[in-house]
Amino acid sequence: MPDPGQEHRKAVREAESAILDILARDEFQGPRWERTTSSLAEYGWLTLVKWLGTGQIFDRCLAIGRRLPHNEAARIVLLHDWDTRFELASDTVLAALPKFRERLASGQWDPEQASLTTYFVGALILEFPNIYRRWERGRVLAEKEAPLDVMFDAPSAERGPAAHAAAHDEIQRILWTMPPDIRKIVQLRADGYTLAEAAKILGTTTKAIEHRMARWRTRYTKRRTAEQSPQADRS
Repeated sequence: MPDPGQEHRKAVREAESAILDILARDEFQGPRWERTTSSLAEYGWLTLVKWLGTGQIFDRCLAIGRRLPHNEAARIVLLHDWDTRFELASDTVLAALPKFRERLASGQWDPEQASLTTYFVGALILEFPNIYRRWERGRVLAEKEAPLDVMFDAPSAERGPAAHAAAHDEIQRILWTMPPDIRKIVQLRADGYTLAEAAKILGTTTKAIEHRMARWRTRYTKRRTAEQSPQADRS
């Protein structure tokens, strides 16, 4: 009898080869490309947020020969500061998408060697060291000005399945409730456009885009703080 697992893997490889052909005919742009990258970005985002909390991302980087500084202070920050995990995962996904597109367009992905999802996660791992080193430099400078114990609350109880599910729902909500103008900026950046190019397409300026993104981050942070405050009062 044929191995069902082997037959399934063969079917997946054939389907992904067909997907690659379709995306190539579309020149890796347009609605089908946007749907593909949105799905990959969501999966990659969730994966990175999880790996940042567990520290697994550093093992993944080490496996490809990229050792990163991961001292106790950084570990505590990544474990307990959800906003930092959110920002690092976001920056990594946005930075990786244009290069991922270039690799697909140049024929570097072989469906026989890795699934599209696995290949995209590999692109995130390649890009993460640059994002992390930049964040680490800023963290070290900030730590000199403020002691670690006053920057973060005391560690909470060990996270269980319910907490993990809540975190998953929160990420999903953020991804799909961004205002249309913010989503458009993110999509243009993901497609490889610079800030100046995105501003020209949207009929605005680079400074206006930067201010718009900054205002959105501020509103998100305030909303999240307000949502958490009743829980803090009850505790």
